[in-house]
Amino acid sequence: EIVVSKIENRTLAKMPQFSWNTLKSGEYFSDFDAYISDHFFERDWFVSLNRRVNAILKYNLLIRNGETEVLVYPTDTSNGIVIKNGGVFFLVKQNFDIVNQFVETVNCYSERLDIPVSFVVVPTACEISNETMLHEFHTPQREVSEYVDKRLSGKINYVNGLSALLPHSQEQLYYNSDHHWTSLGAYYAYTEFMKSQGRAAAGIAEISFESRGMFSGSFYNFTGDDRVRQIKDE
Repeated sequence: EIVVSKIENRTLAKMPQFSWNTLKSGEYFSDFDAYISDHFFERDWFVSLNRRVNAILKYNLLIRNGETEVLVYPTDTSNGIVIKNGGVFFLVKQNFDIVNQFVETVNCYSERLDIPVSFVVVPTACEISNETMLHEFHTPQREVSEYVDKRLSGKINYVNGLSALLPHSQEQLYYNSDHHWTSLGAYYAYTEFMKSQGRAAAGIAEISFESRGMFSGSFYNFTGDDRVRQIKDE
């Protein structure tokens, strides 16, 4: 029995344990319904098909720029997921109300905890990439970075992730099929953090990197698109 859906990146419902209490409360049949929904025949195939159809029926936008095709998948939390030139990107639609809540939470931790607190805003791959055509479709990360910096408590050590990564934009700082940065991207952010602490960072030659083999990342989970599945990372 499949326990985790790789396409949805979540744990599937388990067969509920029967008891008279859960039967009486209605919890048993509710949980049983969730279990059946999560384990029907060829479910992953149908989930993938549903995503593709929804993207087409909503506003699946195809932009042509010379020989370049840009396929935009709409999402609830962004301006879309873009497949372009062998890579996949989030077009971030920044909700500054959420940013304010997050900053206030970090400020609260800083006040209540008797420990040093550092904060870094991690820019998106789209911002760091040289895909300038896409920049107009998402919230500039410099704007987000400056917004956060102005609102953080003076007690917090602010680390500028954008400044750390931009000089290395020609390097593989983000995965092609995943929204996370690579170990190299994380390394450059680490060096910026150490600089903010007035400490020397370990040289990159002193750090060992381990490959776990080829994989399709989070964007395949989000889109279920075969073109994304063919984009491999290591």
